[in-house]
Amino acid sequence: MAPALFSISYPVYIELQYKVMDLTEAGMKRDIGVSMRLREDDLEVIDRGAALNGLSRTEFMRRAALQEAQLAVLNESLIRMSPDGFDHFVEAIEGAPAPMPDKARERIARSFANGPKDASR
Repeated sequence: MAPALFSISYPVYIELQYKVMDLTEAGMKRDIGVSMRLREDDLEVIDRGAALNGLSRTEFMRRAALQEAQLAVLNESLIRMSPDGFDHFVEAIEGAPAPMPDKARERIARSFANGPKDASR
């Protein structure tokens, strides 16, 4: 078995839940301003993305920043597992991959047999 690259704590707890709440849901007022300096070309892309999503620039940027922050927090979350759970995890990532289902193998074979699709048609 491979040596552990991180510590193991007892017992196993893997529960990661994040609820995205609108500020008005939480009973909070939108009274904290944030100031940013952006290049004009960056702002054009942000405005286009906001328009495509039917959002204001402020709401689009708030959602994007919140999503990135949640991802950063999630990436730093500690996952605790038992020694048995860790052994199963290591076996799963070091073991041979499961055989490909027949249906998937057929679809891949068909896609290669037909050749690449020409985008100009």
